[in-house]
Amino acid sequence: CNGFQMLMETELLPGALLINSHLKFNCKKVDLNVAGNDNHFMKDLKTGETLKDIPIAHGEGNYFIDADGLKALQDGNQIAFTYAQNPNGSTADIAGITNKEGTILGMMPHPEDAVQTHQDGMDGKRLFESILQ
Repeated sequence: CNGFQMLMETELLPGALLINSHLKFNCKKVDLNVAGNDNHFMKDLKTGETLKDIPIAHGEGNYFIDADGLKALQDGNQIAFTYAQNPNGSTADIAGITNKEGTILGMMPHPEDAVQTHQDGMDGKRLFESILQ
């Protein structure tokens, strides 16, 4: 998630991360909907499917973008992941986006923490396997 912040601060991705709408730190598992897979990272994931039990840990995870920016993301099929249940107030439930070319993916959740059986969830591994394709 710090990488997502850096991608926005350097303007490689649009938007900003604000303090969670409930003003508390989030540390839990969430389900992510695959909103779009037209990028270099998610070819093996199907639009509409759900990755389950993906950890989040953030105090500033509330993704914000204005109405024009949101329309541009939607028109460009740049919304990669949305939250099944929005934990932080993110605009349009957005959990991850790509740049216009689909060569940069930024996201708040931590799929790297859901790749081994002792982590009580393996759905994060699917994203990394998809990247290798």
